Amino acid sequence: MTMIETFERAKRLIDPADHVLLLTDERSDGDTFGSSLAFAEYLRGQNKRVTHVAGSAIPISLRFLPGIEQATEDRSVIQNPTIDLVIVFDSSRESYVKDILSLLHRSVSLILFDHHASNSLFGEVNVVHSDVSSTCEVVFEYLRHHNIPLSRDMAKCLMTGILTDTGMFSNPVTNSDAIDRASALLIQGGNIKTVIDNIVRQMGVEQLQLWGILLSRLVYHREFDTAILWVKQEDYDLTGTGSEIIGELHDYLQATLHVKVIFFLKELSDGMVKVSMRSINNDVSRIAKQFTGGGGHPGACGFSVKGVIKIVDDCVCVV
Repeated sequence: MTMIETFERAKRLIDPADHVLLLTDERSDGDTFGSSLAFAEYLRGQNKRVTHVAGSAIPISLRFLPGIEQATEDRSVIQNPTIDLVIVFDSSRESYVKDILSLLHRSVSLILFDHHASNSLFGEVNVVHSDVSSTCEVVFEYLRHHNIPLSRDMAKCLMTGILTDTGMFSNPVTNSDAIDRASALLIQGGNIKTVIDNIVRQMGVEQLQLWGILLSRLVYHREFDTAILWVKQEDYDLTGTGSEIIGELHDYLQATLHVKVIFFLKELSDGMVKVSMRSINNDVSRIAKQFTGGGGHPGACGFSVKGVIKIVDDCVCVV
């Protein structure tokens, strides 16, 4: 199905809806929040009631985004019986949002906006296009196709997603189309400096302390030209931080550490360990796909396994 066809199918579900639930999963980042917040403003401009539920804690670095204060982590609002449409953003698998969706009062249509090639296409309408760098680009094209004018706030949100998912225009998914869309957003008020200042240059003492602990553990395997870093639950307690600030460190390492693959292991509060992988020139998604629920992009992907992180015979293990 072409991009235009998915746009038309999505609009046919959106037009008659009165109360729309916008949903992000537990892996939310700048692209997730940027795309969903821009879409929330569009829907409110169409006189629709919008409930915006964040499936994870909102990162400190993204709290500058316009409309972020209207997103909630309170899942009880999902049980409102007036919700008649669900739109999920930047989520590649139903398992990432299944628990949240189970709270719905009744069965309703679901639209999915995403750009991951590994997407399982779990929506009634799947606006999923893997030839773009970010979900924000998919949303940008949807709004442009339907001649929806972009406000300054919408442009800022969409610019944030493009910048974060392209690594500030530095990683392999950056292409001329991404630059062209960013240029159009810049004209509409999506200031690049404002986004970078908030995402990269606004770090508190606690975040730097956590980064110091994690960087002191960095292990380099010369034989395979790979690096491994890990964070345990007690690291958050020690520094008074949360998992929402880890993504920026992963981005920083990818931009500054020139190795074939970076492995980042993160203990989660539910007894799982999330393994994230980044690479410039290697398709690490082939590794992620060997695990249930694993996937992502060739250069940025991950999977989760049950266990805790331990050091066994100088090796980082999940047991």
